Amino acid sequence: MRTEPNVLFVNLPTVPFDEMVKGLREEQYVSQVLALPMGILYLSAYLRQHNPVRGEIGILDYILAMEGLSAYRSVEEFIRDIAVKSVHFRPDILAFSLIFSTSHTVFAITLGILKSLWPDACVVVGGTHATAAALPILQNDQVDYVIRGEGEIAFSDFVTGYARGERIAIKGVYSRHDAPAAGVLETTDAPADLDLLPYPDWQLVDMPAYSVKKGSQREFGDREPRKVGTIVTTRGCPNKCTFCAAHLVHGRKVRYRSVANVVDEVRELHRTFGITLFIPEDDMFTVPKKRFIALMKALRDLNIPGFEMQNQDGLSVNTLDNDVIDAMLGAGVRLFNLAVESGSEDVQTRLIKKNVRLHRVREIIDYIRSRNSEAIVRCYFILGFFGETKQQMRTTIDFAKGTGADWCLFSIATPLIGTEMHRQMLAAGLIEDNIDYWVRASFGQRCFDTPEISAAELTELSYGANLEVNFFGNVNMANGNYSKALGIFSDIVRLYPFHIVAWYCIMECHAGLRDRQKAAEVRRKLDELVRRDARSAEMFRKYGRLMPSIARSEREVSAA
Repeated sequence: MRTEPNVLFVNLPTVPFDEMVKGLREEQYVSQVLALPMGILYLSAYLRQHNPVRGEIGILDYILAMEGLSAYRSVEEFIRDIAVKSVHFRPDILAFSLIFSTSHTVFAITLGILKSLWPDACVVVGGTHATAAALPILQNDQVDYVIRGEGEIAFSDFVTGYARGERIAIKGVYSRHDAPAAGVLETTDAPADLDLLPYPDWQLVDMPAYSVKKGSQREFGDREPRKVGTIVTTRGCPNKCTFCAAHLVHGRKVRYRSVANVVDEVRELHRTFGITLFIPEDDMFTVPKKRFIALMKALRDLNIPGFEMQNQDGLSVNTLDNDVIDAMLGAGVRLFNLAVESGSEDVQTRLIKKNVRLHRVREIIDYIRSRNSEAIVRCYFILGFFGETKQQMRTTIDFAKGTGADWCLFSIATPLIGTEMHRQMLAAGLIEDNIDYWVRASFGQRCFDTPEISAAELTELSYGANLEVNFFGNVNMANGNYSKALGIFSDIVRLYPFHIVAWYCIMECHAGLRDRQKAAEVRRKLDELVRRDARSAEMFRKYGRLMPSIARSEREVSAA
């Protein structure tokens, strides 16, 4: 019988290692999304409630520490120093949350450093990427176990077995000694009744740091900082999208928390931390319809001042009708993110199997407009699916222009390990199944060519679509809704202060509002950026011809 084991959760950065290095050298702006580590918080809460043999529980929160990355000479120095400063007990179990493929290299480096500090610690790895890449991860001789699937029950059982010195024999939990060399690996037994799970262990993390978003971390459309919190109301998704890996952990069957259970958590988050903006981290937030409408009404009746919900992962278009939209608007929702992905019927049905009813997209947006003209609607699109032609990508861009959405986000299809698209691209010889491809699984760029389009062309097409649809073809500017457009473009320059196309649109909005003084101020700002900021100058060289009111010759730009 071992003593009660101390558990240290490790919350890894999602930024790829190469980008962290470039950030240290000030070659690139490092944008680390600040979101509560919900998987870790649920594991910790379950341990505290159900496991009497565990010792201390703590977190090594590298995501929260990323704000201070630039103060270090190397990523390795950053990793070691944060560990030494943050951890005040000797961990017996190091529990890594490895959700994103982009974290794989950082994970390997962090693992080596932490094992040098605590060589006797048992290493357990879980999360979406760990579930998909369990066998390769177990090839690292410093990894003791991988947990595949949802971890609350399995990890608690693991801690008990570890404390008793027992051989670990838990469904979905593998060591490098008992994992099969080939074949299907099992996943853990998931909690069937989500209401029986304790609320996330908010005390484990620095909640004020996570909840008060400032600067680039503020939510889209917010003029002032607000207190933000993440909740999970469902798990699982029945859809079989070829590009999605969510089912690997949560499965295809959707499980729901009761309305009362969710409402009580929201009330507690507001009472304890003052949170008013709630981010559901659900794959299928709006189902089933009757329960969802009841949930929206119950949240509205809480009468929380400034209450709002924003579904950042994207709403399922096929689940939205007028009743559902009315319920969301009634609860205070003012930002709708629609997961459309493609504007091509053939891509929807044959290539990605998402089967969005495309005719509904414009109908939904028009209905939201009719009910609340100030609500913001964003559509998510992806370009470069396996087998997708340039013409089909162009169809998506044209479709986006016709939706009437306030904003359209264009991403690049990424073959995440464990997805059907990953298997398709492997079989076609387009990618290799190794770390080099995993860590570059970014939705903003591609590192390989396909028969349909080169990586460089696809990157340029995606960024060009962004400028074409959202800036030069902005629907609010076209309709004379300059105030709304101004607010959105202000968000862009808050995130990317060098973005002269956004500044150009801000200038045009002020001109449309007949505020000549502010338009002139922005014009001077544009000139200054082009002269002094290399990124702004490069944008002007590429797109200056599309900004006629400030256009100048290449010679003038070079001289500047």
